Amino acid sequence: MCNNLVSFDTQGLSNVDFIGNGFLSYCDNLTSIDTQGLSNVASIGNGFLQGCSNLVSFDTQGLSNVASIGSDFFSYCINLTSLDARGLANITLIGDYFLYNCKNLTFIDTRGLPPRALILLTSKKCCC
Repeated sequence: MCNNLVSFDTQGLSNVDFIGNGFLSYCDNLTSIDTQGLSNVASIGNGFLQGCSNLVSFDTQGLSNVASIGSDFFSYCINLTSLDARGLANITLIGDYFLYNCKNLTFIDTRGLPPRALILLTSKKCCC
């Protein structure tokens, strides 16, 4: 469990190319994560940040090589208000419920994303 985790720095994960299911799921006190150390990750499993109810914003810039994301990436991140999605330029697959029940999400920055990434992010699979 990660109940006491407030922030997470990924700098030591530069050799990782796959992140399995539930990596930081239900870390209730998590407010920030630095994704810069995840630059070699190509695939992320289900529930990466699922249920991180105190996460307010997320920047995908460190996820520039990610091609596939499993289901429930941000589901139940009820306090998420903004998402900088510009790092998802290479995305080809997003699982169901990407942003499910993110009731307070008001801003997604998609500037510069290719059409296929925009289509994935705005599809019904990414509903809030």
